[in-house]
Amino acid sequence: MDNGKESISIFKILDENYEEFDASFCIKKLGDHWSLIIESGGGGRYRDYRHALDAILERFRENNAVLVDLTLESTKFLEKPIEERRIDTQLPVSLKEVLDLSDFRKQITRKASHVFAGGNNNERRLGFEFYLPLNLDQEALVSVLKIPRKDRISSFVRVSKNRGGGQWPIAYEEVLKAISECEEKGSNQFIQEYGFGESTRYQLLYRGRYYPPKAIVGVAGALKAEDFSGGIDKGNACWCLTDLGFQVEEIAHTAISGDEAGVSEVLTEGARKMILVNAYERDPKARKLCLEEYGYSCSVCGFNFEEKYGDIGKWYIHVHHLTDLSLLGEEHEVDPIEDLRPLCPNCHAMIHKQRPAFSIKELQEIIQRLKQTPSFRERLMERLKDIKAKFSNL
Repeated sequence: MDNGKESISIFKILDENYEEFDASFCIKKLGDHWSLIIESGGGGRYRDYRHALDAILERFRENNAVLVDLTLESTKFLEKPIEERRIDTQLPVSLKEVLDLSDFRKQITRKASHVFAGGNNNERRLGFEFYLPLNLDQEALVSVLKIPRKDRISSFVRVSKNRGGGQWPIAYEEVLKAISECEEKGSNQFIQEYGFGESTRYQLLYRGRYYPPKAIVGVAGALKAEDFSGGIDKGNACWCLTDLGFQVEEIAHTAISGDEAGVSEVLTEGARKMILVNAYERDPKARKLCLEEYGYSCSVCGFNFEEKYGDIGKWYIHVHHLTDLSLLGEEHEVDPIEDLRPLCPNCHAMIHKQRPAFSIKELQEIIQRLKQTPSFRERLMERLKDIKAKFSNL
């Protein structure tokens, strides 16, 4: 774990009664991850650190954090190799999957205490490294971590000069009302009625359903689309929602390429429309659920873009509809697990070389037959071998 001094935020967090825990945290960005250190002195100093650790782990869990590393960070350990400072815990672990965070924290502190015991007990520092799906900036993340969710009754967005500039209050209850209205009307009607565009980078997840974050904040605050920004920087709509304790997700890896473009309101697909050729709306939520089930490797050939190209290939794959939507011509309800499969672009193109499309099994059988059939080069080499054998016998 990196212990550089640059861009470090030192802070305390608030308990359910809005009082500071007697514990100190420092946090900094490490590439795609976040480094969090909690410090406790021996004896009475930072007596709340265990409770504070419970609280901050819960707040990381609210934001879908994955714990990827856990180390001892006290001064006397820092000269040791990182392998000797790691606390023996099965990592990485998604905090959403931890049933009892308090028990999880106890396991961590018990293992750490065995190492700390008997030495210099005046300094205890544990280091955590997290991955967060949402790319918050450091100031916004600290704001989210400081305040318990139930106490986030209001936040704000920064508005443009035509609305007077400055901070515009957004109430938690008004956001809930906007979500309810959006659910009742449907996302498409909701954004059109209030003059907002479709979300392209972020989505608000609430009770298992996705909503357009900027439109939700706009309606909650009686603002127009041009009055404020929708991003995750402090003062923008997505930051406001996370500050209020809501969950916002990036959709860069769910809204996709090529013929996968388009967003529909619920888990329905089809809805034919004319551009230059017929296109079909695809639901990014359906895609996301499919890939959570099957992963990002091609269901036909097994190709994985991240394994081949590294980070630039991460999350890239096509999603294939087992039922050819072009033959339906109407809105079609989709079961992401039953109806969708991940395919690489090559296999996706080949599977549609006939209409209706080949099945995945049929395309696999074609590939397998070709593997068993000698290639032109193999046949040529075999022929040359025969000719050479004949000449050698002359």
